[in-house]
Amino acid sequence: MKQLILILALTIPSLAFAQSSDKFEYLHISQLGDVIEITVQDEKHERFDIKKEKEKFTDDYRPLFKRVTEFEDDGWEVYSSNPNSSGGLAFLMRRKRN
Repeated sequence: MKQLILILALTIPSLAFAQSSDKFEYLHISQLGDVIEITVQDEKHERFDIKKEKEKFTDDYRPLFKRVTEFEDDGWEVYSSNPNSSGGLAFLMRRKRN
């Protein structure tokens, strides 16, 4: 039993260190009103007018979810999500650097 505890005590910190040494690139995607904005770390910033894609009700985030799914298909993962007080929604996504 003492050996098991010792092995776990030595293994767990090394696993934590291995995960923390990964390098990621980040992407921010948000929808506020009829606009989706996408910013990719060190690459680009784009704005899309989505009036034609959106239903008339205010909280229609389907265009945003569609784009998030497209990024997930390209290897990005949702790291965090934030609704804001203005009625918008944002996601922070990341993927391992190549």
